[in-house]
Amino acid sequence: MTSSMRCVFDILFVVVTLFYLVVLPTECCQCSNATREERYCDSDFSLVGMPVGKFLSDDKVSIVHVIRVRMLNHLPPSESPRYVELESPINVTGCGVQLEAGQEYVFNAIFRPEINEIRGRITKCGWNEKWALVPNFIKIPLLGDTIICPQLLDPVDYHI
Repeated sequence: MTSSMRCVFDILFVVVTLFYLVVLPTECCQCSNATREERYCDSDFSLVGMPVGKFLSDDKVSIVHVIRVRMLNHLPPSESPRYVELESPINVTGCGVQLEAGQEYVFNAIFRPEINEIRGRITKCGWNEKWALVPNFIKIPLLGDTIICPQLLDPVDYHI
């Protein structure tokens, strides 16, 4: 093989790799530019908690994150479940959420009615953010359950 052919193959390899790393994920997972408040209003429930484990779903297409709950929809700890499961697509290209162990997050999720447990569904398009990064002007209304939702959207609208 000549050096010019090798150069063409190298360039082709780089272009294909970039396509799979940059273009494909954006094509597969497109989210709206909704605000935190809009994403909150477009969910079934919200919670603040920390991931403590994860496992592969029975159908092998999702990761189920086990979350230790600190606050669930402003309920007092005595009325909140201690743990919930939040299911997310297995990879980022499917809008999957990658969580860091030891970090507390705010999650806004959609109930999974077909599952009899306390399990919600989260995606990259929802509001799943490290709690430490949430500004106080958002934390206070969230904790006080005073975020105003002018119109309730169908939660399916932002979940792919």
